Amino acid sequence: MATDIETKIDRAFAKADDFVLCDAVHGSIEDRHDYENIVEGDASVPHDRRVIHYIWGVTGFLETNGFSYYWGVDIDHDFYPVAFEAIGNELQAANIRKSLEVITDRSVLGDYEAVRNFFGSQEKEREAADTFEDFLYGEKADIQEQLSKFIRRRRYSFADLIDEIAPSIEADLEDEG
Repeated sequence: MATDIETKIDRAFAKADDFVLCDAVHGSIEDRHDYENIVEGDASVPHDRRVIHYIWGVTGFLETNGFSYYWGVDIDHDFYPVAFEAIGNELQAANIRKSLEVITDRSVLGDYEAVRNFFGSQEKEREAADTFEDFLYGEKADIQEQLSKFIRRRRYSFADLIDEIAPSIEADLEDEG
């Protein structure tokens, strides 16, 4: 028999489509653990929560700004492909690792200006990024669906966040309605 908290989780998660669920869980994770702690790999942030944050947050940032920003954003660049592996997307993980191989001087990662200097121009940087951007956002497995499945399989691990997640889901559903 399900506990009260499990029932609350099941009800909230059942109402949410993939986007609403990913967005609500990601937001609650960031509110609870703080962006800096998550991207820096603070030991207090559970691995699965880092995975969710990286997939939803970093991928969303790159979809908005372009893949060239991946090299310049101040994150744990090696964790991003690990996050894709965690949700079962080995192909995406391999592609991201290939993009890191383009940067032979890893000391420039996380510094937009240093990355641009590494490439010699913004145009050359964008040309290099376009190769990976086409793969990341072209014909591909549905990252949102994969992440949602990852979250749903671990739904009870969010018991400590359900009081933030459930209202967020409700608000998103009202906005859609």
